[in-house]
Amino acid sequence: MFDTLIPAIIALPLLGFLFTALVGRRLGKRAHVVPVGAIFLAWLIGMWVVFNALSGAEPFGEHGYGISLYTWIPSEAFQVTAGLFVDNLTAVLLIVVLTIGLLVHVYSIGYMSHDPGYWRFFAYLNLFMVSMLLLVLADNFLVVFVAWELVGLSSYLLIGFWKHKQSAALAAKKAFLVNRVGDVGFALGIMAIFVNTCTLNIRDAI
Repeated sequence: MFDTLIPAIIALPLLGFLFTALVGRRLGKRAHVVPVGAIFLAWLIGMWVVFNALSGAEPFGEHGYGISLYTWIPSEAFQVTAGLFVDNLTAVLLIVVLTIGLLVHVYSIGYMSHDPGYWRFFAYLNLFMVSMLLLVLADNFLVVFVAWELVGLSSYLLIGFWKHKQSAALAAKKAFLVNRVGDVGFALGIMAIFVNTCTLNIRDAI
């Protein structure tokens, strides 16, 4: 059951983003229905996963439970498997990310109701949730890096949402450039981990 529920936590906001990006403009003031509904369903599933993880129920136990989705890089010397992992720490972070994300979505219904880019804002919010949830659930440092890049992209889009304002455009550019500087250290750290442990799997590298 959890092999389906855990990926669904990420899949729901991803589907909400794709739907809203494609047809949200046509929905007008109803553009929030699908993205907010997707986050609410993800929150419900996430809380069920959190409850089982923190209570130590099967299959989580004391050490958590991981799911291998597919082999991303099937090289003999460099194997990278994309997967998700939930333990007690991940469960606590899921509570924070999903709850705050849901509250932000609900608050934005009224706060952004006057804006002509209403649908676009909710599409960006769903993309931000996808990136944050992938960052929390990833079981591989390379997947974490990809999630971090998505966080940077979605942050850039949200900060610069009112791109006609010079202050917003400059703030978005500043955030994007600062993240790129951090990426250098992040990438070097991942390389160092692989050189010393011969793996990028977080559990195996610890």
